[in-house]
Amino acid sequence: MPEKSIAVLPFESLSDDKQNAYFTDGVQDEILTDLARIADLKVISRSSVMHYKSGVERNLREIGRQLGVAHLLEGSVQRANNRIRVNAQLIDARTDAHLWAQTYDRDLADVFAIQSDIATAIAGQLQAKLSPNEKSAIEQPPTTDVTAFDLYSRAKNVILTTSLGANTSELYSQAIDLLNQAVARDPAFFEAYVSWRTPTTGFTPPATITHRRVSRWPKRRSSVRSSCAQTPGKRIWRVREIFTSAISISMLRLRNWQ
Repeated sequence: MPEKSIAVLPFESLSDDKQNAYFTDGVQDEILTDLARIADLKVISRSSVMHYKSGVERNLREIGRQLGVAHLLEGSVQRANNRIRVNAQLIDARTDAHLWAQTYDRDLADVFAIQSDIATAIAGQLQAKLSPNEKSAIEQPPTTDVTAFDLYSRAKNVILTTSLGANTSELYSQAIDLLNQAVARDPAFFEAYVSWRTPTTGFTPPATITHRRVSRWPKRRSSVRSSCAQTPGKRIWRVREIFTSAISISMLRLRNWQ
């Protein structure tokens, strides 16, 4: 297996409020996404690691063998009021040896910096080559609004945990409302736009979702484009990854729902 290979396992939520579990998943997902931007690393997809949920005993050597990686990243998130504590540890899956560990205890507003710091530290530990563009992409937060990220994480959790059933449309409507609130707070929040259907979520709103739910999205298209034009240096990597999908899927597909 490649030496520079890693899987980011689901983080454990240590928050007293169990409803914050979706926020923990959001933190883990952002760290995974940051690492996946590094071409010199082999990073296992989110869909392949999510069934190794925390809270159950893990055989790390077996997980590493199953996923075909040399390293695993585990962690936990504890959120209380306006504070957040993130623990992360890098493990050699071949030997169970702990290679690196760090605890971050900061203001909640620093959650994006924590995610970037962890990704950068892991890249350094694995001696992965980091290009200037990759470094810039990792340092660029998905949004500067923690509340928007919170809403997005809740919506994504609904999307990923909803299975077809009698209340599917109701749950998808809930997710759409959360995403609408997220982009209302930050019109340049690209990930919120592209969440309608991506390789990560595989989400396409069912036909029973009315156009009224998403009618506000085209009006925000200019905000997305404006943000791209104003901050090309910082946004260019994210634009390359998701802007095309955000426009073609989140906007153009609306015509089919009317």
